[in-house]
Amino acid sequence: MSNNDMNEQLTDLQIRLTHQEATIDELTDNALQQQRLLERIMKELDQLKSVVRELAPADPAANLDEKPPHY
Repeated sequence: MSNNDMNEQLTDLQIRLTHQEATIDELTDNALQQQRLLERIMKELDQLKSVVRELAPADPAANLDEKPPHY
């Protein structure tokens, strides 16, 4: 192998490494954004569950004997 071929291979490896590092950084940023979004969605879900619990009757079977108003 000539010195020129080795230099070309080294340059190629350096370029590939640079691209891989950029890809890893981009994937890391995306993962962090998704984690933040997931945390926000989970918080909103907990809030919605709380609202539904407040609106739901304490004993859902208690209203089964009543006929709907349209009867």
